[in-house]
Amino acid sequence: MFEWIEGLTVLQKVFFYTALPFSLVLIIQIILSLVGLGHGGADGADGADADGDGVPDQLDADGDGVPDGLDADGDGIPDAVDADGDGVPDTDGAADGIDPGFRLLTLRGVVAFFVMFGWTGLCLSTNGASDLLSLGIGLLVGLAALGGMAFLLRALMRLQEDGTLRITNAVGKSASVYLTIPPRRSGTGKVNVLVQERYVELSAVTDCDAPLPSGSEVLIIGVSGENTVVVTHK
Repeated sequence: MFEWIEGLTVLQKVFFYTALPFSLVLIIQIILSLVGLGHGGADGADGADADGDGVPDQLDADGDGVPDGLDADGDGIPDAVDADGDGVPDTDGAADGIDPGFRLLTLRGVVAFFVMFGWTGLCLSTNGASDLLSLGIGLLVGLAALGGMAFLLRALMRLQEDGTLRITNAVGKSASVYLTIPPRRSGTGKVNVLVQERYVELSAVTDCDAPLPSGSEVLIIGVSGENTVVVTHK
């Protein structure tokens, strides 16, 4: 093995010593992904790290378990922003076109580039191709791997389902009162409602003059605070 390495030209050694360590990094990434460690925070609170760059794709800066986003209306609930106008809410408060999971230069993309560049260049050079041709094709194949990885991560991110319950999605839905709701926001009751295909229980207040008794049907018209909805007579 060492004799074979010593017989390589300077350029071939550059190819080899570029491809070898990055191939090891790629193997480690694959193993970590298979055992479930190739993600963002260890407890999952900081969201998925689909691009493997060590930065969670949906940050939870305040540690409340809810991805932080732009709260333009000041209600304490991250707003679903579509900054780039593609019809897909940008849940991290930024345009999804520049989300970390969609960047071209991700850690896995860079690893893929150097792996393909190194091995392609080495194979061509050791099979009689000129240095210039080996470099050129190696760069092209590496760039193709980089672009392919970015495209794959983008597709995976678009397929990724965000399971975070967004209380704003309950606005406009009918709900059933579980615990009586006191009038004029003098206290908090409970309602049951179907949100994001899940039947959930939410705290509720009302501006009505009379209490809303248990079992009555109400309409959710807004949110108050982080986890309380505002309801009225249906």
